[in-house]
Amino acid sequence: MKLNRKPMNVMQRVLLVASLLTLPSLVFAHGGATGATKERMDAMAATKDSLSQLRSATSSTPVNTELAMSALNDLQAFSAELPRLFEEEHLPKISEALPGIWENAEQFDAELRFFDAQLNLAKSQLDDTPEQVLRTVAAGCASCHDKFREKTQ
Repeated sequence: MKLNRKPMNVMQRVLLVASLLTLPSLVFAHGGATGATKERMDAMAATKDSLSQLRSATSSTPVNTELAMSALNDLQAFSAELPRLFEEEHLPKISEALPGIWENAEQFDAELRFFDAQLNLAKSQLDDTPEQVLRTVAAGCASCHDKFREKTQ
């Protein structure tokens, strides 16, 4: 049986390579995590499934808006959970969270609101510009990660 698959575009290749490169660190990074840090790490790891689902849904022809909306709803539920996940300042060496989360709580809260706004924007883009949806969500993730997540090599 012959499968008719479209070649991956540049963005899909970048996401695939980035996912493959971070997978080993994720597997080992959670080892030893406990309490609030483990809960945060597990929640962040679960978003990877939603992002993968979103990528798949928005890159298919035709776009699978039902699957994309399901992924966006899962991400929005995660977004609503984020303030609770960061209530407790828990920063063992294994954590990638930076102390600025608690030292500059107002800015962190603003980043969480921005992420949620990006998710709402992504939902509105599904019909007219589905190719933009993943970039919109990624901008919401990156905005917070750039300021409040330790950069890893």
